[in-house]
Amino acid sequence: MGGKGSVRQGRQGEEYAACFLKEHGYRILASNFCTKQGEIDLIAENGEYLAFIEVKTRKIGALSPGYQAVSKGKQGRIYAAAMEFIYRFPLDLQPRFDVLCLETSCESEFRVVSTEYYENAFTTEGLKCL
Repeated sequence: MGGKGSVRQGRQGEEYAACFLKEHGYRILASNFCTKQGEIDLIAENGEYLAFIEVKTRKIGALSPGYQAVSKGKQGRIYAAAMEFIYRFPLDLQPRFDVLCLETSCESEFRVVSTEYYENAFTTEGLKCL
């Protein structure tokens, strides 16, 4: 399980991801949106889409890429939280589930060395609201 350093790295990753998305035309609507069912790192609008974005930050050489950590269970929790967001804040936008993966250097200061953005990384087919 991760310690204080991994929590800090995760928060820094989410801040970096928000800046990355803004630079690519997204408008951030919410960050760390929490419900009883789950949490969504970032919620952003991009044209006709309402993107629910999971941010995964890993150090260079991690055993598995970040997108592999978005299990079916995690997807279900994101989906449930997304449905609550849509209920609370109805928008005329097409929902989409994205994953943004950051790879950071092993140095003491936070430095992103690569960014991969997966639009429509998973669908809701077969997922259950928890």
